[in-house]
Order: sequence, then structure tokens, then C-alpha cells
Amino acid sequence: MVEFYAPVAQLDRVLGYEPRGQRFESSPVHTLFLEEIFMIIETFTTGPLDTNTYILACPETSEACVIDAPQDSLPLIQKSLADQGLMLTRLLITHSHLDHIADAFLLKAAFEIPVCVHAKDAENLVHPGSDKIALFLPVKGLKADGFFREGDVIKVGHLEIEVLETPGHSPGGVCFYL
Repeated sequence: MVEFYAPVAQLDRVLGYEPRGQRFESSPVHTLFLEEIFMIIETFTTGPLDTNTYILACPETSEACVIDAPQDSLPLIQKSLADQGLMLTRLLITHSHLDHIADAFLLKAAFEIPVCVHAKDAENLVHPGSDKIALFLPVKGLKADGFFREGDVIKVGHLEIEVLETPGHSPGGVCFYL
């Protein structure tokens, strides 16, 4: 039996969101005991604003995606993927503020993977700073290879990630529901 820590993402803080009628109370980290590991989640905090990046992977297929690419995350992502024998298939951007996209160009170039973002945040991905937030660190823009919207399901191996539109922090902000 494997002890697995599964944080309930900040969905309880998204006003009006009640997935499948379920209400979220304050969400501490829950401990689940599972017979087998059904997903791999690794988190790194990097950059001047201590921004999270996530590696999410299917242990059965070794396919992985990265969620957000803050400054200085690339070496940690490369090491983790190599250590675990994972194959990166895409980069998902929760929103295009500079602290979430600073290494996106480098990650795309290093792994030759598609980068996906909500269409309402695509312009700031191409031209960082077009959202009128001052660039206090170097960010090279890039064009998105794909766009997602509410209800889309992204497959990573056997895992299914549902896209939830959560605008407010940015026009095209999204959360991912597993």
C-alpha cells in the first residue's frame, strides 16, 4: 500500500465553482491510502516570486506534462524527467503572467513540445508585458501551439485533465481538475 498526499487544488476558492454539485469546504491536504500510484505529481518553486511549476505524469505510460514554467525551472524539470524516465508531451500554461511563462520558450525549445494556453492569454504569451504588467525579469515570447477552453479534456497517458476557466487574475486564467 502506498501513502499518497493529494492536495485539493484551489477550486474551493473559485467563486461559483462546484464540480458535479460537490461543495468544497476549506481544503487541507488530504492523505489517501492507495493500492497503487495512479499519477505522479511533482512541484518545484522557482523564480523571484516563488512560482510553482508542476510535473504531472501517468506512471503506466510515462507520459508527462508540465504546468507553468517559471524562471529557472528548466534544469529542475530536465533532471526530474530524466531521473524518473518520463517523456514530456506538452506544456500547459495556467495564465500568461511573466512569472508563469519565463522559461516557456526554453522548455519548448529543449523538448520540442507544444505549448497550450487559453486564447484570451495568448497575446501576452507572444508579447510578454502586453498585459501592462512590468517585466522585471527577461521573458522571451512564443506562440501557443494550441488553445483550451472550459470543459476541454487533456489526456496525459491515461490521465484526464479537465480545463476550468477561472478568469479574474488574468482574462484567460484556467485551473485544471483531475
